Amino acid sequence: RLKDWQVFGVLNSKDAFQIIQDHKPDLFLLDLNLQEKLTGIDVFKKALEINPKAKAIVLTGNLKPEDETACQALGIETMLPKTCSIIELFNALQGLALKE
Repeated sequence: RLKDWQVFGVLNSKDAFQIIQDHKPDLFLLDLNLQEKLTGIDVFKKALEINPKAKAIVLTGNLKPEDETACQALGIETMLPKTCSIIELFNALQGLALKE
């Protein structure tokens, strides 16, 4: 149910890993390029270790073929440009949240 969403925002992978450990989220909205050595892909790999049923949407300004391949290998089907509208983003989130 969408009204039951609990949202966490983090600025780095350390905080993301703590949220993953403490709350085991089902759905992630990830940026591929973090301002550190790890990537959004690394964060989602850790999420899958804790919750193998987790799903993700990737937002990126520049989707490289190798990033797309890595995302697909992890089961990430939805990759959106950072310039997408809020309606596109909400529809993608809603679609994943309701998908079983």
